[in-house]
Amino acid sequence: MRVTGIIAEYDPFHNGHRYQLKKAAEMTGADAVVIVISGSFTQRGMPSFYDKAVRARAALRNGADLVIELPYLFSCNAGSEFARGGVGILDRLGVVTDLVFGSECDDLNMLSRIVRVTSETEGKEGAAFVRELKRLTGRGLPYPLAVCQAVSCVCGGEYAELLKKPNNVLGVEYLRSLSRLGSKIVPGCIGRKGADHGESGISPADEKNGEKSGGQDEEKFASASALRRILKEAEEDGGIGLIEAYLPEGSAQIFRGESFFCDMQEMYRMLRCRLITSDPAELRSIYTVSEGIENRLKRAALSSESWEEFLDEAGTKRYTEARIRRTAAHILNGLTQKQYESLKDTFYARILGFSETGAKLLRRIRRTGRAEVISNLSAASHLDAKTAAALACESRATDLRNLMAKRPLLPFSDRRIIPSFFRDGTGS
Repeated sequence: MRVTGIIAEYDPFHNGHRYQLKKAAEMTGADAVVIVISGSFTQRGMPSFYDKAVRARAALRNGADLVIELPYLFSCNAGSEFARGGVGILDRLGVVTDLVFGSECDDLNMLSRIVRVTSETEGKEGAAFVRELKRLTGRGLPYPLAVCQAVSCVCGGEYAELLKKPNNVLGVEYLRSLSRLGSKIVPGCIGRKGADHGESGISPADEKNGEKSGGQDEEKFASASALRRILKEAEEDGGIGLIEAYLPEGSAQIFRGESFFCDMQEMYRMLRCRLITSDPAELRSIYTVSEGIENRLKRAALSSESWEEFLDEAGTKRYTEARIRRTAAHILNGLTQKQYESLKDTFYARILGFSETGAKLLRRIRRTGRAEVISNLSAASHLDAKTAAALACESRATDLRNLMAKRPLLPFSDRRIIPSFFRDGTGS
């Protein structure tokens, strides 16, 4: 049985996601597709735009068979940890045969060469990369830029250009994680269709890949960030109707009427209070707080009246805006460096939804997998201590998102979430 895994956010699930999911299943001959999606916080360091349960239903409606949560520990983290968490979960399920990811370059060989060069400490290319990286970081270059320039020096400028695109970077990390695990999962990549990740614009399908939607007009594509921007700017005017052309029909039906998070000022009010009232030593214990950044964060909180001002004031060459956002989330969650080190290899499988095929797959996973499977948090008992601690961190993240979105805590808490089931063309 071939089982294909995909690691994603689906915030919201759009036509590009459906294209990737369908293409991944076709290219691997998959009998089932397993999706690992971020939970209440995302890799960009912000609360998820849409609730994780809603995003799971959209994935099931569009071809997924099993949807598993990527824990906060990994979902609200740098690309390397995001990838390590997703790959670690898929590997421990014991049933996944393939991992397919989207990339801007659609060239697995080039991405694999970058992994070899940046991972090896021996060999001509690996040694040259290490020397150049040390030289560049010694000059004070931010690490990501230094890596890019060192790769350019060893492999050529076209390889450095690849590392300027976010999905290529994530692809490299997926491949690196598979290699470090010694996993038997076979990787594959699919070229992104339509707008690049993070682009603010929207675009139709390009000519070489263009598919017709229902045999009529060209299917329209836009990045998730572009769709979130449209919804935020038109919150009072049109809702989901403004982006409906960029969503699969089933996805649009699911997201219609669902609330979304867009008030970063509410997050900043909570963060500002925490920063102003916390001792620097307390802040230094938080995961990703280092190099004296706690003092800069406190100063920024005192002088900045808005979230945007705070990000501008707190950012440095070494601390990107994304890292500041993730650090802010960890401060609010109370995740310490010590806790993260203790829990970073905790790869449980929390089920958000499944199809009939997914139900059969779950029975196999429970029999042969190495990941602790959790379907209903309120009914879970006798959990491994580290799994319980990681789930507690996840529950805090969900409560934080609900507070910021001004939702009642108890009805939307993690203990009230039960997996969605999809059968015979209808989801519930």
